[in-house]
Amino acid sequence: MLISRLSPQQIALLSTTTISSLSTTDLQSLSSTQVGAITAAGIGALTATEATAFQSTQIKGLSAAQLPSFSNVLSFNGTQLQAFSVSQISDLTTTQVTGLNTTQFGALAATAVGGLSVSDLNALTTTQLKAITTTQVAGLTATDVAGLNTTQVGVLTSTQLSSFTAAQTAALSTTDINNFTTTQQTALGATQVKGLTATQLGGLTTTVVDGFNTTQLGALSASQIGALTTTDLNDFNTTQVQGLTAAQLGGITSTQVAALTTTTIDNLTTTQVGQLSTAQVAAINTTNLNSLATTQVQALSAAQVKGISTTQAAGLNTTAVGDLTTTQVAALSSAQVGALTSTNVSGLAATQLNALTATAVQGLTSTDLVALTTTQVKGLSTTQVGGLTTSQVAGLNATAAGVLTSTQVGVFTAGQVGALSTTNLNGFNTTQLNALGATQLKGLTTTQSAALTTTTVDGLTSTQFSELFSTQVGALSTTVIAALTTTDLTALAATQVPGLTSTQVSNITSTNFGNLTSTQLDAFTTTQVQGFSSAQVTTYLANG
Repeated sequence: MLISRLSPQQIALLSTTTISSLSTTDLQSLSSTQVGAITAAGIGALTATEATAFQSTQIKGLSAAQLPSFSNVLSFNGTQLQAFSVSQISDLTTTQVTGLNTTQFGALAATAVGGLSVSDLNALTTTQLKAITTTQVAGLTATDVAGLNTTQVGVLTSTQLSSFTAAQTAALSTTDINNFTTTQQTALGATQVKGLTATQLGGLTTTVVDGFNTTQLGALSASQIGALTTTDLNDFNTTQVQGLTAAQLGGITSTQVAALTTTTIDNLTTTQVGQLSTAQVAAINTTNLNSLATTQVQALSAAQVKGISTTQAAGLNTTAVGDLTTTQVAALSSAQVGALTSTNVSGLAATQLNALTATAVQGLTSTDLVALTTTQVKGLSTTQVGGLTTSQVAGLNATAAGVLTSTQVGVFTAGQVGALSTTNLNGFNTTQLNALGATQLKGLTTTQSAALTTTTVDGLTSTQFSELFSTQVGALSTTVIAALTTTDLTALAATQVPGLTSTQVSNITSTNFGNLTSTQLDAFTTTQVQGFSSAQVTTYLANG
């Protein structure tokens, strides 16, 4: 025990022979400071028996200069190895580290394992790696994990991998993950999956992505889903696709949506379809839109329908358009309606067409209007008819105009009436003509008035005829004037009479002229009177 009285400086002067001759009792009597004073050569000369004699408190005194020379450190038991600090572990040579058996390695503190250098970790044998406890795994830094080679990662047990933190998982290379066995991949829990970076996810093979179970997929965030390649997304099976939450679906970019296959889109549930953003819906190509099942189409909200581009609308087939509900149709804009093919428009059910807003109806082209069936035209609401532009009204063909109901005609504005072609006007039946009110009739242009046939004018009531502007009356053809009934002619207001041209006046039959009231006769202008025939003058003087 005399050696315990020596100072560290004296201990440092002891020869290798003296040190190696010390008994285990002598060695155990040294303080950690005295142990730290032994020369590297002296430490290297200690036998395995002497090495195992060191107590935990003494081991803490071993220095960076001593440890690399301590060949019999491999004789340390678990208790002794547990005493190693992080810095001491890092002072060991790679040969010493790789020389530790599984029991010894398993005895190292977690912090000590974390102190191993990357080169030390890379040198660990498969047996040593498998011996690392979950507690020790927790001691590995992200740098440590990143330093493991693919072969080493490949031997990690499912228990070890399942204890990884998110940061440790993020440190694995894409190659490492792509080389996981099925058992290793299955071992990844929510914590590990959430730790996968965008770079890792973007580099995963379809085999790995296909191997994710619903629990693992459910742990991915929206941004992680967005980091997957379209190839990976398209490789999802039905269960995986339908397992995506609303938040995860929101992470799929418009670019990814545009590249999804018909199969992938078709696998979406109606709930998921309804959860897509308007931007995502607008990114679905027309082939995929046309492949949607009726229930999927009808799952789209009004806001989503409004997000459909004109290009998409133009590419829809009759089945897809026919699947739209009246609520969805009501959400269509005039631009979207205008983009629909005439075939699609003519294929709309009367209830669908009737659901279009007055503004949306303005998107119908002249070709669309011509393509409408009789049932569809009759199905237009008065609001829709009243919303037609003058260009649309002008584009109506005789068939469409001819089936308009009196209620529909009755809501025409003066501007719409003025836009009707003369063919359509002259094609109106008496019921349609009689539906025109005073304000509407005043919308007739002089060109229209001049083209009205005798039949059309005869269809007007005497009240309607009396409501025409004098200029409109003055535009009527001489044939029409000559064919006017006494009732129509005598219905002319005093204000209308001055509008008659001398030619028109000369074509009034003697019978009709003789039935004019004194008020009407008094309304003739001097110019008109001076153009009277002798017979008319006689009547004028007699009745005026």
